[in-house]
Amino acid sequence: MDTRNLANFIAWAKTTDLQEILFKNKDVNIEIKTAGANLQKVNYKCSLYAVKAPALGIFAAGTKGKAITLREDMFLEKGQILGYIEAGTSVHPVVCPFGGKLKVISIENGQSTEYNQPLFFIDPE
Repeated sequence: MDTRNLANFIAWAKTTDLQEILFKNKDVNIEIKTAGANLQKVNYKCSLYAVKAPALGIFAAGTKGKAITLREDMFLEKGQILGYIEAGTSVHPVVCPFGGKLKVISIENGQSTEYNQPLFFIDPE
């Protein structure tokens, strides 16, 4: 081993939160533990509800001649159409499941979607 590489590694290790290094010689197995690895797991709760794509396709913010304008922090009503997913010859509406405030728009007009992809996040009221 080139000792200059070892010196570079030691210099790098001094700049990190490195806590432990485990080295096994047979077939080389190196395990590095940092201070962050000892943190407790935290469960976060979120009150936002994801409105997901009902199909694979292209998102359309409206139909021909009728655009749907959405903006964050606007109030949505139950059953309100938020857009459409165009999948070949089929068109699937994206419907607001309940009233609430639109907090996040994570899709743009003309963007492709995956089935069950979160498109909007709503804070139910």
